[in-house]
Amino acid sequence: ASRGRRGLPLLPIALLALAAAAVIAAVALAGGANPSRPPTAAHHQSSRPAATHRTTSSSASRSTSTSSSASSSSSSSRPATTPPPPASSGSPGATATSFYTLAAGHHYAQAWALADPAFQSQLGGYQSFQNTFAGDRSITVDSLRTLSRSAGGATVAITTTSVRTDGTQHCSGTVDLSRAPANGGWLMHHIQIGCH
Repeated sequence: ASRGRRGLPLLPIALLALAAAAVIAAVALAGGANPSRPPTAAHHQSSRPAATHRTTSSSASRSTSTSSSASSSSSSSRPATTPPPPASSGSPGATATSFYTLAAGHHYAQAWALADPAFQSQLGGYQSFQNTFAGDRSITVDSLRTLSRSAGGATVAITTTSVRTDGTQHCSGTVDLSRAPANGGWLMHHIQIGCH
């Protein structure tokens, strides 16, 4: 009888030892799968700041638009590299120069703001305007002369040289401008330009 009482506690001890061995084995399996493996992509995305992702995308679109024909999405995301300010209250000629310089630099929104509704319609809308100037790398105004000017409008004669992805174009013609109702500055109204 005394032998039975002494042997009874051995069963719980054996069970505890088995449970401890199972826990140790589970920990070893979980921790030793592949400690050198990098975190999953989902972990990278959740731990990476959003600003870093945006900067990387912006840098990629900048290099793409510099090395190839700019698409409307990549060019509209290009940062402004100190373009000439829109000549909202300057001369008609300064406004025409600003429009072409901004458009050739793919600062489409700023150039579009210098066009009145009639000229925006002549350009065929914003997307068509972007497509027209997507191949330009620079536009130099070679000569500019005011032909007429009144309180409501002006006409200037202009010659330009356009450096494009497919070559160089020399253009000349006239630009009609209208007064901006908001601030009295000048807006592009209509162009009659020929290029060769």
